[in-house]
Amino acid sequence: MNLYSSSLSIANAVEILTGKKVSYTIITIVIGITGTVFSILGILDRFINFLTLLGIIFPPVVGVMIVGYFCVKENAEKLNQSRDANTLPGDDITPLIGWDAIFCCLLGSFVGAIDRCGVPAINSLLVAMVSYWGIYKFKFFTSTVYS
Repeated sequence: MNLYSSSLSIANAVEILTGKKVSYTIITIVIGITGTVFSILGILDRFINFLTLLGIIFPPVVGVMIVGYFCVKENAEKLNQSRDANTLPGDDITPLIGWDAIFCCLLGSFVGAIDRCGVPAINSLLVAMVSYWGIYKFKFFTSTVYS
């Protein structure tokens, strides 16, 4: 079942990105052989580690988004004005790079990876949320680059 849905997804993605239609049969055979080779090489022995890594990397991103939306409300007034005017926000409102958010995500992921007490995913989420809130609450640095 995974092979069937994977081949359809890849064929669809290739067709959308390149505009060329590819053979479902060839894609299914290539994905099947690749999966079999990875299975023989023992990819499932490291699957738990891979899932743990994903659980450490993605929760900080969600934590920063939650704090940014509910607590920090950065540029909320300008975004509300843009919404009331029924226009998209300009380049002077939306940040090109949010270094503080990137820093908090990396910090959360780092703590989740090295901290051996508790649940790594929850630790990384909480560290990212608290650090992002702290940056804005105490104005440590807000070096957001606007385009």
